[in-house]
Amino acid sequence: MTAVAAPMLPYMAEEIHSTLHDGDEGVSHLSVFARKWTPVSAEWNDPQAEQDMGSLLKMRSAALCFLFWKRLEGTAEVDIILPNGLSVRPYFLQLIEREETLLKTPFIVSDANITNEGSLGTGSFAWSYVSTMAVPDTDTNMEVPIRVRPSSLRKEYDGNRSS
Repeated sequence: MTAVAAPMLPYMAEEIHSTLHDGDEGVSHLSVFARKWTPVSAEWNDPQAEQDMGSLLKMRSAALCFLFWKRLEGTAEVDIILPNGLSVRPYFLQLIEREETLLKTPFIVSDANITNEGSLGTGSFAWSYVSTMAVPDTDTNMEVPIRVRPSSLRKEYDGNRSS
């Protein structure tokens, strides 16, 4: 286990390794990094998952810079606006719909919503930012708008913050 933790927590892994092998002169003086790295089993290699995650992270990049500054003012939500009237949905749009419940995690926001152009309504927000992302692996110039806005569950402070 220390070999797995070593790249992320090197000092802690060294301490654990030293403690576990205390008294074993053949091992205790060696660093946990002296062991040969064992490559991960081929069964863990999933090119489709790697491609899917890469696409989702590109989508996150479209809004992340703006999210940083707006988080200083409170919480935010992301709306991913899917186009109406498509007879065939590209794989990327299917991926977004499939992973809807997990999208708030890579965006690091209160919530991420999937909506379509017809469901936007006429409401206005204190602020909003819209960016677009080209849909990968399509022959058209299709883009998906990504809107960042204040969270509907925004915390209100009365000015009396406890320390």
